[in-house]
Amino acid sequence: LNDYIRISVLYYGRLNFHLNFRKYEPFCMFPCLNIANENDLDTIIIHFHGGGFVALSSETSQSYTRKWANELKIPVFSVDYRKPPKYRFPTPL
Repeated sequence: LNDYIRISVLYYGRLNFHLNFRKYEPFCMFPCLNIANENDLDTIIIHFHGGGFVALSSETSQSYTRKWANELKIPVFSVDYRKPPKYRFPTPL
């Protein structure tokens, strides 16, 4: 069987706070063989990409975050934090 990754680009916003992230989740083309549904999850990975709070994104990290989701059979959430020059340190934190 071939494994696939379902990618969702999500946004969470509230007052003066917003967060963009990507959700990579394992997906089987045959529904009866899907590993777990959202109610059964007890393990996830939350990934903060490298770049020293100034570069890169969840999109540039997807070569390995997709692989993690596929091989580990668990969802991976890759967070995009706010970067300069628009947001000065320590805003990304």
